[in-house]
Amino acid sequence: MKGGGGGGVGGGVNGWCRENFLSQGTLRMVGEIRRNIDRELCQIGFERENFGNINNNNNNEIEMESLVQAATVAGCYPNLASRTRGDNNFSTAQNRKCKLHISSLNALRGMPLGKKCDVGKGEVEFVTYLEMVKGKDIFTMQGSSRVHSVLPILLFCGFHDGAALTVRQSSVEGEEGLSVVNLDDFVVFKGEKEAVAGIMILRNRLRKVFDKVVNNPKAVNEGGVVGVVNVVKSLVVISVGERRGGGRGVGRGVGHEHGHGHGGSGKRG
Repeated sequence: MKGGGGGGVGGGVNGWCRENFLSQGTLRMVGEIRRNIDRELCQIGFERENFGNINNNNNNEIEMESLVQAATVAGCYPNLASRTRGDNNFSTAQNRKCKLHISSLNALRGMPLGKKCDVGKGEVEFVTYLEMVKGKDIFTMQGSSRVHSVLPILLFCGFHDGAALTVRQSSVEGEEGLSVVNLDDFVVFKGEKEAVAGIMILRNRLRKVFDKVVNNPKAVNEGGVVGVVNVVKSLVVISVGERRGGGRGVGRGVGHEHGHGHGGSGKRG
C-alpha cells in the first residue's frame, strides 16, 4: 500500500488515510484481494507481463481514473440509477426511488451527487452502486460511484443473460439522421447514425475479443486483440476524462419519444 508522507505504518500512512477518508484496514483487504485475483489469473494462463500497462505508475491521473471508472461501471451493472435536472433522488430501471447512503462521501454537502441535480436540460446523471438496502421510506444505495460518461455503459454493459440492446432510427420528424440506442429500456440515448454505428461495431468486436481471450489467454498479445483494446482504452480515457475535467457526470438521452421516464429523458447526444 502506497501513501503520502514518510514514516511507518503508525505515521505517514495513517495520516494519509485520515486525510483522504480511507480505512487502512480496508486498503489492506483490497490489496490482498488484488493479489489473490492476480494469482488466480496466472493459474488459468493469464501471464502477469501480458496484463498491459494499466498498473503502470506512469499513467496519468485522468487516464487511471477513466479506466477504473469504466471497470466499475461494467462490474456493477445493472446496478445503475439516474436522475435529471432538479431531482434530489435517483430512480432505478425498476422505477425504485433511491438515494445515497448518508455515510457516503458522495452524499457530503458540496459533492456533485450530494446536492440537487444541476445538469443541463435534456441531460441525465448516472450513478452506479454495489447494493441497495430498503429503508423506512426509501431505498438507499451503498458503494456509490458517479458515472462521468455514458460511453462505458454502451460499450461494456448489457452482456448478461436477459439483457437487451436495440438500435433504431429516431421517429421524431426532422431527425432522420439520428439513431436511438436502448439498453434494457433504461439507458436510452440519441446520436448521429455514424457515431452510433461505430459504437455498436466496437461493442461487438470487444465482445468477440473478450470471448477469444477467455478461451485462449495467450491471444491477448495478438495484433487484432491489442488493436481493439487500445482503441477502446483511448475512447474511454477521452470521454471520461473530458467529462471529469468539466465537472459533469452525465449523458444525453432521448426526447420522450414514447414517454420514457427511465434515465433516458433529454435530447440528442
